[in-house]
Amino acid sequence: MNPLQILENIPEGVFAISQDCRITYFNQKAEEITGYTRQQAVGKTCYEVFRPEICQSTCSIKRSMTTGKESFDHQVNVLHRSNKPLSIRIQTSPLRDDGGAIVGGLQTFHLIDRPNEEVREELVLFELRKKIGRDRRLAQVLEILPDLAKGDSPVLLQGEPGTGKRLLAKAIHGLSERADGPFFHVSCKGRGEDSLTRELLGPDLDLDKEGTPRKKGLLERAHRGTIFMEGIEDLPYPLQVGFFRAMEKGVYLPVGAESSVELDIRLIASTQTDLGTKVKEGTFRENLFYCLNVFKVLVPPLRERKEDIPLLARDILWQMSLEAGKEVHDIDEEASLVLQDYPFPGNLTELRTILEEAYRAAGGKTLRKGDLPRSVIAQGKSEEASPEAQGQGTEAPQTGEKDAIQAALIRNQWSRKRAARELGMDRTTLWRKMKRMGLDYTTPPDKNTEEPTETG
Repeated sequence: MNPLQILENIPEGVFAISQDCRITYFNQKAEEITGYTRQQAVGKTCYEVFRPEICQSTCSIKRSMTTGKESFDHQVNVLHRSNKPLSIRIQTSPLRDDGGAIVGGLQTFHLIDRPNEEVREELVLFELRKKIGRDRRLAQVLEILPDLAKGDSPVLLQGEPGTGKRLLAKAIHGLSERADGPFFHVSCKGRGEDSLTRELLGPDLDLDKEGTPRKKGLLERAHRGTIFMEGIEDLPYPLQVGFFRAMEKGVYLPVGAESSVELDIRLIASTQTDLGTKVKEGTFRENLFYCLNVFKVLVPPLRERKEDIPLLARDILWQMSLEAGKEVHDIDEEASLVLQDYPFPGNLTELRTILEEAYRAAGGKTLRKGDLPRSVIAQGKSEEASPEAQGQGTEAPQTGEKDAIQAALIRNQWSRKRAARELGMDRTTLWRKMKRMGLDYTTPPDKNTEEPTETG
């Protein structure tokens, strides 16, 4: 009998890991909290199951295994199997054999089911970083989001299609004082005036049926909530006039109503173009533009956030693996480079579409260049083919950075995978830096070695 079996029915999640950080035990409460069965969890690294935002240097269970000491009451944000963000509190301790030698680690955890405002904010931003990215430019956007959410002024999100503007709008709503109110998404693209009028103000009354109750439009249903107007540059001009007046006065007359109703909504709008240009062209109302342009957030395209691409790809592949059953949860350097050189006109939406096709073609647990669609490979500009291009647009390596990278590689037996996590970077980025700095393996890497990862 497994001695850990006594932990099966306690009210906290418990899992144990071996020295290579693979899960060896997963109790019933851990299944309930994470959404994974023990059959799905055992044998995986704890990083794969919990998908936290930490690197090896802050891993509590690894530290307990190294120091032989327990750690207590750390808060960690993780992802449920369904991709829902969770906040848990953890305790870790080393596991010892009968002779006292450390043979693994044990972690107990429980769900923070009533998070305070600070934890709720952390969860929202954690989910965004997992789904959209976390490079420097995007980090600047996410940094201002909580303060932006606390106000009640309109917000304009400007960016290309598929950059995650709807996710940002939902996050602003979720961080605001209107979070308990309704959130409605209205797409203006390709919609006629009649269609949008019915959706926003309510449909015409059915005069053939007496006593038919008046159907409310979204503006009325969104009272004390938020409306996200996607593609507001396509809002028909007559509706722009009425919409601005309603926002300005705080009241409007719905279709079929006998009296005006109060309009208490927060407006978040998105655009793919510069609305100032639309104003000059005479296709967008100047007063509505100035109303929206007070708080404008520029969302960077994926091609300008190359280091996010491998990280996002791994998270997407892992989610596909959970949904479809075939395990493909890693991507090799060559495939990463092809994706990083691809322009992604469709941004995050296109990345997922490309990975769906590559996932179906993959024959192993690691996605390779040959699994990618031919059109993507053809557009990729391989740096291997042009050594001179590798130095363009990059700064000369700093001695301190080179020393830090070399030290991390030595500590991790020249495993790029482990060293990259310790340094807090993607291993494709590390590989690029090593090539640029002239660093090479002094000891052949162990291809079977998995990076020690942990939820704490």
